Amino acid sequence: NESQDEETQLEVLNMLQPNVKLKELTVKCYGGTKFPTWIGDPSFSNLVFLRFENCDNCSFLPPVGQLPFLKDLLIKGMAGVKSVGREFYGESCSRSFQSLETLHFENMPRWENWTPLGVNEAFACLRKLSIIRCHNLVRKLPNHLPSLKKLVIHGCWNLVVSVSNLPMLCVLAIEGCKRVECESSVGFGSPYSMAFSKISEFGNATAGLMHGVSK
Repeated sequence: NESQDEETQLEVLNMLQPNVKLKELTVKCYGGTKFPTWIGDPSFSNLVFLRFENCDNCSFLPPVGQLPFLKDLLIKGMAGVKSVGREFYGESCSRSFQSLETLHFENMPRWENWTPLGVNEAFACLRKLSIIRCHNLVRKLPNHLPSLKKLVIHGCWNLVVSVSNLPMLCVLAIEGCKRVECESSVGFGSPYSMAFSKISEFGNATAGLMHGVSK
């Protein structure tokens, strides 16, 4: 209800704090400008599935990188978020998202940059990354994803996708981005599937991988 006071909504969600044994949580159409501190608190060690959807007034994501056993994270329709960075990873940045396997971003029209922290331990177990219809995202993706098997980019027209060494990657699907860059020495898993369409530009090193692939 958009007519409700934002502070009241924060207070209500704060009072709805569940038991720390919770395994799944969905926050949908929340109207506050920030999330209560219990969301992302590492004491929720049993939480494995987390979903945020259409919380339009929130400018920042909560520090869910601190959740030790979170495996599946979906972030959709967060219209107020412009940047994803340290506040997302949490205080223990060196071990952020230590168990996360699936990460999905969708319909975030104002998201412009994903700030890397230069921490190799973050996303160590991530297997699938999807970024769908984030039209203004321009900053590059995390460059250390050693367990990533599937990367899907769709409708991110300003994004430069830089594919560094992804030794486990088996599926790469990109439809609609500004540029794809790939190091000449990049290695991929096997079997390997590539699909590209509506790519404005390919880097020079990437061109060698494009033989027989339709642009």
